[in-house]
Amino acid sequence: MGKLSKEILTRGLDIQWSSYARFERAFLDQELCRVLAAGGLRMLYFGMESACQRILDLMQKGTPKEIFGDVLRNTAEAGIMNMVLYFVGFPTETYDEALESMRFLLEHQDHVTYALAGRFMLEQQSPIYQAPEKFGISEISPLSKKADLTLIYDYKTNAGMTHEEIQQMQEHINERTRHLHSLQLLNRSHLLLLGKEYASRQCAHEKGAGALAQMGMWAKHRIP
Repeated sequence: MGKLSKEILTRGLDIQWSSYARFERAFLDQELCRVLAAGGLRMLYFGMESACQRILDLMQKGTPKEIFGDVLRNTAEAGIMNMVLYFVGFPTETYDEALESMRFLLEHQDHVTYALAGRFMLEQQSPIYQAPEKFGISEISPLSKKADLTLIYDYKTNAGMTHEEIQQMQEHINERTRHLHSLQLLNRSHLLLLGKEYASRQCAHEKGAGALAQMGMWAKHRIP
């Protein structure tokens, strides 16, 4: 990303772009974040998945939770909007572990543009499907009678929340973080337009939750 942004700046191009990203230590470099923003990066889609380190390790995500907050702050203050992508119900995840993700988002909401809790789905031929015992899964069965066409499977675990508890937890978290859902219906082109406006406002030092709320109002009135 850094090389791309520098090349855009060197050529004097007016390009707005977005990217999926992990919570990498490279984003702890504030100067890099400013270069990315100057090079037209307007939105980062961060695959957080969970804010519980045990769950992250079980996923073999390879990202340390302790850097998440600093990464969000550095990119947001550089003028880069973000979407934090995560879900509840990973096999063996407990009630308290799921709440860690919600508490993290509320604690760092001043630097979160958008976040919405999804729900874990067991996909055919995924690493979890192929080695269920490593993830506490005791039984796998097709969701559909047309098993040959099934991509998502039902499952039972030896520990953690039940499916009903997962559904309740997802609804609870999304209710508590509803103020972070304002960009849910915007397409990518609109998000880039919004990101450009956000970057200009960050340059004018309009930071924090108040600035993000203003951006939501701006989007409501300016984007059809």
